[in-house]
Amino acid sequence: MLHLLKENGLTTSQISQLVSIQPSLLLCDAKKTLLPKIEFFRSIGFSCSDLPRFLSSNPPLLSRSLEKRLIPCLDFLKSILLEDEKVVSSVKRAPWVIQFDPRKNMIPNIELLRQVGAPQSAVAFLVTNFPSSVLNKHTRLAELVHEVKEMGFNPSKIVFVEAIHAFAKITKSKLESKLKLYKRWGWSKEIALLAFKRHPNFILLSD
Repeated sequence: MLHLLKENGLTTSQISQLVSIQPSLLLCDAKKTLLPKIEFFRSIGFSCSDLPRFLSSNPPLLSRSLEKRLIPCLDFLKSILLEDEKVVSSVKRAPWVIQFDPRKNMIPNIELLRQVGAPQSAVAFLVTNFPSSVLNKHTRLAELVHEVKEMGFNPSKIVFVEAIHAFAKITKSKLESKLKLYKRWGWSKEIALLAFKRHPNFILLSD
């Protein structure tokens, strides 16, 4: 196994990091288990320099089934993003997006976004830039969609999914705390919410 990993660009320190987190890899058949996964990641566009860093930082991926987990997840992402380059970009941002069964939350969540009127471009934007958002529990995403629609966001616009991402990252208590801070700055709640509607991610900026 060590020889195979070195042949594929991993340094001694990267291999040590990988094995310390996922020691079960030492027991696997490297050519039958690891090599096909390495070749698969390369086939979708991971560069020779990126792949060693990616794998050593995300050891559990090498323990996931190629046929039952990695390929189905990546195929589903490609059905949304259409290009391998965008799939790789999404996976780099949130490697855990391909560790879970897409049928559990990701597929229902994306179907929900489409049902409320989010276009393909908005869904692709969310998955590319904020992939963790589509991994929320389906009930949670449904709540976020409802809240964002109630605020007047148009599902056909990119800002709709940006708002979903922002709301997914902030608790209600933190939001209220920020609104109080803005009030001390002289902003009314209405002005703060207007700013949020124009640039949803501003609510995530540190105080």
